Amino acid sequence: MAPAARNRTSTSYIKGEDECPSTLRARLRDDPPAKYSPVKPAPCQSLYQQLQASLGNYGNAPEQQKRVVQEPETNDPATQLRGKLQSKTFGVISNIYSATEHLEKAHAEVQTEIKRFADESSKTLAQSRDLYANIEYSLSKTLCDSEDHPRASVEVHLNRLKQDIAAAREQVVRLSTEWEECCRTEEEAWNEFKRGFEGRGRGANGVDEEVNVAIKEFKQEARAIVEANCQLLDEVDQDFKQKIQEETQKIMASLLAGI
Repeated sequence: MAPAARNRTSTSYIKGEDECPSTLRARLRDDPPAKYSPVKPAPCQSLYQQLQASLGNYGNAPEQQKRVVQEPETNDPATQLRGKLQSKTFGVISNIYSATEHLEKAHAEVQTEIKRFADESSKTLAQSRDLYANIEYSLSKTLCDSEDHPRASVEVHLNRLKQDIAAAREQVVRLSTEWEECCRTEEEAWNEFKRGFEGRGRGANGVDEEVNVAIKEFKQEARAIVEANCQLLDEVDQDFKQKIQEETQKIMASLLAGI
């Protein structure tokens, strides 16, 4: 019997509690939650926020994560860490910037050297092609030209040089013959002169002063003729040698220029 009475009492209590607005359930439904004072952030959270602000990432955080951070003290570990990080960061950035400038300068120098080497290689290859093109032809068929001579092959120039040498030799022989003829004429005139005086009965010792003067003049004239002819022969010989040397140098210069 006692348990049944307890059950009824419990049922009536629940029913009355639902009908009365002043019950505990009604107060839980109607009353607003109690206002609590904000909890002070932990020291580690403040240190993390200061570190984030020092690294520059705190400004990019969402609005709901931002917190007002009080100005740290000078002896604060976060302030000291921020100063060290800033100094290290500035040093690293400066080193990176300097290294980048050195790399750009070195890259420009390398590009310049590569371009110069490419130009020199192109010139060398062009000269090699010309050289091999000349080697393909025989030397006698190689063309040569200069300001003093027309454009012709080496064979033609050599033939012309041979002709000039032959003409110079003929001139030397002709001048030598003339020189010998002059010597014979001088000797005959001198012999005739002596015979003329001997025919008059006057020896070499009997020639008077007037005859001696005439003889001296004749000798001087003959000597002048001989010296003139000798000088002419020397000039012809020197001119001949000079022409041969000039022609040889021109041919060699033309050959080297063609190569």
